[in-house]
Amino acid sequence: IERLVKAGVSAADIQQLQKAGIATVGILFRVTTKILRDIRGFNKAKVATILQAASKVDSKAGVTFQSGIEARNGRMKIMKISTGSDALNSIFGGGVETGSITEIHGEFGMGKTQMMHTLAVTAQLRMQNGSGGGRVIFMDTDNTFTPERIKTIADRFDVDGHEVRHVTEP
Repeated sequence: IERLVKAGVSAADIQQLQKAGIATVGILFRVTTKILRDIRGFNKAKVATILQAASKVDSKAGVTFQSGIEARNGRMKIMKISTGSDALNSIFGGGVETGSITEIHGEFGMGKTQMMHTLAVTAQLRMQNGSGGGRVIFMDTDNTFTPERIKTIADRFDVDGHEVRHVTEP
């Protein structure tokens, strides 16, 4: 974001952007103009000037274009990870998509952790079949991750314990 000085943006304005958590030109392009106008000392005209300066500094940071074929090819790389339930897979359109974030929420005891444990294991199935990477990040905000449960689920799906270790080891 400091490169904006060369494009005529004051150091004070850059400092205000940084205080607001805008550290790069790419982030600047992704923030709404309303959020930018809410920054102390920024008005509609100043925001427009800063965005214009940013486009001079990095014309490609704000927008990316791709052809329909490129978009289709990107979608073809997406795999579906089984939830372990045909009914739930159907709701998800064949399973949980790779390359995206899927948030599951609900009341205590509704099966969220069970589903995440199962997904952590079924993602490994791809690796064993040679068609995927099988990498999982399990973000456990409730401290409910149970390696023993992972082992039980791995046995159910006949997943090699050496592959599951990627999920259970720190």
